[in-house]
Formats: sequence, structure tokens, C-alpha cells
Amino acid sequence: VQAAFDSVQGDVAAELALGLSGSVVEATYSRHANYVLQQIIKAQFIVEEIANSGNVSSISCHEYGCRIICRLLESSGGFPGTVRLVDTILQDIDTHLTLTYGHYVIQSILEHGAQHQRDYVMSKLQADVMRYASNRSGAHVVQKALASGSDDDQQALANRLLTCTTEESILLASSQAGLGIVRLLMKMEEPIPQRTLEHFGLDAVQFSRASRGGAHSAARVVLGAVPRSSADFSSADLSALWLVPWLCSLRADEALDVTSYFFLV
Repeated sequence: VQAAFDSVQGDVAAELALGLSGSVVEATYSRHANYVLQQIIKAQFIVEEIANSGNVSSISCHEYGCRIICRLLESSGGFPGTVRLVDTILQDIDTHLTLTYGHYVIQSILEHGAQHQRDYVMSKLQADVMRYASNRSGAHVVQKALASGSDDDQQALANRLLTCTTEESILLASSQAGLGIVRLLMKMEEPIPQRTLEHFGLDAVQFSRASRGGAHSAARVVLGAVPRSSADFSSADLSALWLVPWLCSLRADEALDVTSYFFLV
């Protein structure tokens, strides 16, 4: 079917496209049919059928459905029908920000959405940035916002990130996506890079070494800046609970390194 669309034009192509009318929602969930929809993405009935499906969030958070929404944004992000569809999606923005496929749609909105939609996403990120930055999917959206937002939005988001607690700093540095956020902060105009180094208790050489070594290496360097007390763990002002999910993701030797840091004399 894809080959047929590639080989025909004009009225014949339009007739082929109309053959999918009434089957758009089913096609968005199909491993193969979603590619056909992408071929005819400018067909008006696609937006209309998705918008009237009563299940917009399910489609936009689906492995294949998210591709259709992204293509709609890229090809017709400013069209009234697409704008209304995206407004509906943003009513469930929290779900999209934290799901494996939903975050791709939010990233596309930041790049291709209407101005009021981009502003809304930025306001949601700024209101609870550490929650999203600490989530694997949300962290990718934060990265997108830092890379493509307006100068004012980037500065506001950076300022929020640089007020996080020690615990949040370590969690941020211990994930690959979180480390990507720190790298982007280091690429911004001064004084953000210097403030980033100071916030994480690093110098430029330490950051470069930690960054090259990946997320676990970065986390271990950040841990070196955290106060500890083998006599009284509570004096470090940390809770053991926040370490549990991170330690579970480490290899045995890495977990031993971290626990030894806090608990061994």
C-alpha cells in the first residue's frame, strides 16, 4: 500500500487515501497500517477521526499512535483541527510526560505546537521540574525544553533545576537522561555552567571525567560532595529510602562502592 501511494499522484492518490476513511483509529494501533497513515498525513479525515475517537490520550501514548500525532504536528501544527486535537492531548499532559511513548508527543509540541501550547508545556515543566527530570521519559522532555525553548524559558528552567536538593542532585546524575540535562546546563551561557558546577560541588575537570564515564560515574563524583558521618547517618541529612531504586540498578561492585561511602569508617 505504501508503494502504491509513492507511485501515484493527484486524484488516484486521493481516492486511495479515502479508502482508509473510517478506519483511522484502527490503523493508528497497527504496526504496519500506521506507516500508511503517515504517507497521507495531510488528509483532513485523519485529524477528525482521531479527535472524535473519545480515546485521544490512548492513541497519542501508543507506540504507533504517537507517530501519527507527531507527523500531524510536523505537517499541520498550526491548522485549526490539529490545534484543537493537541489542546485535548494537553488536558492529560502529566500522563504523556511520564510514559514511554507519550513524551515524544510532548517533545513534538515544544517544536511544532501553537505558541499557547508550547507556553503551557513550559509552565508545567517549571512548576515541578524535578519530578519530570527524575523520570526517564520526562527527562527527555526537559532536555528538549532546554535545547529548543526561548532564552527566557531556558533560563527559568535552569534556575529551577539549580535549586534542587542534594538528594535530587544525586538522583539526577545517576540516570543517563538526567545526566543529559546536566550536560545541557553546562552548554548554556554563563553564569549557568558555573552555577551548575558549584551546585553539584564539582570543578570542570571532575565534571568532564564524570560525564565521559556515564551516569554511575557522575553519581559517584557527586556523592563525593555529600557530607557523611559514619557515627550518625542522619547528620548527612539524607534518607536511605531514596537510594534504594538507584542501588537496585547498579552492578554489585558499584552498589558496594556507594554503600561503603556512607557506612564504612
